[in-house]
Amino acid sequence: MANIKVRAMKMGRAISKFFHYNQIPPNAEVVPIVKPPSTYGIGGKYRDMEVDDYWRYLEDQFKTWEEYGRTLMCDGWTSNNRRHIINFMANYVTGIVFVSSVDTSGHRMDAQYFYSLIDDTLCMVKNWHKYVVAIVTNNAANFKAATKKLHEKHKSIIWVSCAAHCIDLVLEDIGKLDDVRDTIDEGKMVTFLNITIKS
Repeated sequence: MANIKVRAMKMGRAISKFFHYNQIPPNAEVVPIVKPPSTYGIGGKYRDMEVDDYWRYLEDQFKTWEEYGRTLMCDGWTSNNRRHIINFMANYVTGIVFVSSVDTSGHRMDAQYFYSLIDDTLCMVKNWHKYVVAIVTNNAANFKAATKKLHEKHKSIIWVSCAAHCIDLVLEDIGKLDDVRDTIDEGKMVTFLNITIKS
C-alpha cells in the first residue's frame, strides 16, 4: 500500500510540474483516464514542493557563486491588466536563474522604494550581497539613485546600465531626426494602407 502512495505522489508531482512549467491554471485539470491531483494539490502542496526544489537548486548554485561573483538583473514590465512587475534574476557563469518577482502597482516609484526592493532581494539569501558584484537596471534616475545608495551600503556592488535600454533610448533619439522621422512616417503609412486593403 505504501508503494502505491509513493507512486501516486510521484505521478502527482510530475503532473503538477507539467502544469507549473507550462503555466496551466490548476483548475484546468481534466484527464478522463488518470485521476490527476486536485486543484488544491497542484496549487498547494505540489507547488510548495516545486518551490522547495527550486530553492535547493539555488542554494547549490550559491555555493559556486563565491568564486566568480554574480550579477543581479532587474527587469520591469507592465502586464495586460496594467500591473507593474519587476523581475529579479541572477546571472552567473552557467546561466540565469529567476530570483523573485514583485508587483509594484500602487507604490511610489522613487529611489527609496527601488533601493528597498533591491536590498530586500539581496537579503533573501544569507550573505548574498557578498557574491553580487553588479546590478543591472534601466537608466531611469530613480534606479540610478537607488543603486548609488546601495553602493554606499555594499561597497563591492556596482551599477551597470542595461544595454537594451540604452539602445532603445538611442533609437528613440535617432527616430526624432527629421529625415528619419519622415521615413518612419512613410513606413507607417504603407503599413496602414496594407492593413486597410487586406480588410
